[in-house]
Amino acid sequence: MTKRKIMLITVCFAIFAISLLLYRQFFKSAGKRNMDVPAAGSEQIEDSKDTEEKRNTEEMTELEETERTAASEGAAEPEKVYSNGYSGGGETLALILGKKPELFTAALMCSSKWDGAYESVTEAKTPVYFVIGESDEYYGSELFREAYQILYELYAEQGLAKSEIDNLLVLDIKEKNYFAGTKVTYQHGGGYLFCRDEKIMGWLFGH
Repeated sequence: MTKRKIMLITVCFAIFAISLLLYRQFFKSAGKRNMDVPAAGSEQIEDSKDTEEKRNTEEMTELEETERTAASEGAAEPEKVYSNGYSGGGETLALILGKKPELFTAALMCSSKWDGAYESVTEAKTPVYFVIGESDEYYGSELFREAYQILYELYAEQGLAKSEIDNLLVLDIKEKNYFAGTKVTYQHGGGYLFCRDEKIMGWLFGH
């Protein structure tokens, strides 16, 4: 069997970690940036938005450069770059997918919500797996249900058959018995379990 080199980019609490002979931090304070918008003055708010957009653009460029470097050095194959976003990191990943879905072969969204655009993802046909506890204490599961439904309907409008959509899009709502007997005592902590679930990771790396 030929071994394939892959890159898995994990976004956890808005921090990028690139595994596979490569580790680099991109978002040092992304988790609090949205709270730094000035409370008064429309001009200040616009300046803050411009600064945020500039940071996002720079970080997106850095991510692309890192992927190219990893590929050129033989650390990963360009067509085998995956992403995993958990909690606040999932929100960040959704934003990236909404702007540059072609960066990833497939994406895993864990215990989070969708904050990005939808149309660009369906146009690129980037596979996305949504997984969350049914009673997630932070997000609940309804936000993932809504995001999944929007993406599903966009694919249906493209004329894709159900089997084709099912290959690109998965909604996996875990009931409480999934967490029973594990080290995870609350459903939002499911990100610890999901990335160790052979079925889930098999789906991700199967693309």
